[in-house]
Amino acid sequence: MFSTPWIIHYLDAHAHATGEDLFDQPGLRNLYLYAAHVELPGGNDPFDFGDVFEGPLTRQKQGSEYERTHPGGHLHSNYNLIYRLAARFRSPEAQGVAEYLRSLGNVNAEDFWTIAWRDPKLAAQPIEKLQPWHYFPDHEVVFWRSGWGARDTAFAFKCGPPEGHHTAALLRRFPDWHLSSGHAHPDANSFIVFAGGRYVTGDSGYAGVPLTIHHNTVLVDGHGQAAEGAGHDAFEGMSYDQMNGIRIAETKLTAATAYVRGEAAAAYSESLGLVRFTREFRFQDGKFTVHDSLQANPPRVFTEVFHADGTIRKAGEDAWIFDSYGKPAELSIKSPKGTMSSVAANDVTAPGAPGSVDKGERQIRGMRLSVTSPEVSRTEFDFELAPNPAKSTHK
Repeated sequence: MFSTPWIIHYLDAHAHATGEDLFDQPGLRNLYLYAAHVELPGGNDPFDFGDVFEGPLTRQKQGSEYERTHPGGHLHSNYNLIYRLAARFRSPEAQGVAEYLRSLGNVNAEDFWTIAWRDPKLAAQPIEKLQPWHYFPDHEVVFWRSGWGARDTAFAFKCGPPEGHHTAALLRRFPDWHLSSGHAHPDANSFIVFAGGRYVTGDSGYAGVPLTIHHNTVLVDGHGQAAEGAGHDAFEGMSYDQMNGIRIAETKLTAATAYVRGEAAAAYSESLGLVRFTREFRFQDGKFTVHDSLQANPPRVFTEVFHADGTIRKAGEDAWIFDSYGKPAELSIKSPKGTMSSVAANDVTAPGAPGSVDKGERQIRGMRLSVTSPEVSRTEFDFELAPNPAKSTHK
């Protein structure tokens, strides 16, 4: 919630000066849901889609960002804003989320505002009563967790347009609006997994030049999504009506299982001829499965990409071990046969100085595994990810 404090301050000042209350907006009324779900179990880091921190470097308490984002070792989330919204909407649910984030040790830029914003007479609903999953349909993000404990399993899945579906209609209403989506990433049909108290696989952090290869998703003939690679805004010059076709088509979420189906063909340049990129993402019995259906005309080479904060080592013909902070996670390639696999350093162009954000230094942020098909018109990939394998048979 980097810029939200100034929105809250403005709305309070506006109401004081004019008597007009502008708080009652869906994004503010439901902000507590985002604040609760976006934090990883334990509250040390967020699900870091887009330009958030420095990925593995920050998670490993390294890099230039850590002291700013985690002063004294605590996540700087500005959670006390939720107290103000809880008081405005008389919401025990929001009050409970603020208390939950406080209990995790989160900190604020201006803690003194808590005195003014927190209503001590407003009851706080225990976090355990908040449903531990949520689907945000505008930006198309699903958050799910097995519970609110520090060692619970959790994932986030993203498959939506860079500024949400509502932006397509706004652009038609305001033709002089020059949209800038530089902080969004070309990451449709990507996911982040957390389990057993550690980050298992996911994103790479704030990039000066955001690329699809920085995320757990797919390349087509080596190319990523949108107009990546030309600068900080990977979506510059892209038709938003085309981007608006990126969507989550189906969700089935329960206390023990999860299923999400994303449709992401619209995320890629039409020149690639991608007809279909359907990803089915499941969690059941402690394991995640990924089923991808891909089709292109003419035939293309498809590359699946997966990330680890630590090392990635081969553990058999079609299996890999991801080092997850001293604990193994095992990724198995179930199909198709005949793929080529390789491991490389996950190199990222870090953000540069203001005015030249796309000209930062190169940084290594973990490792990435690429699994590549031969040139085909159609293919289907199947993967299984076991975050906590009971006993690995691989050496």
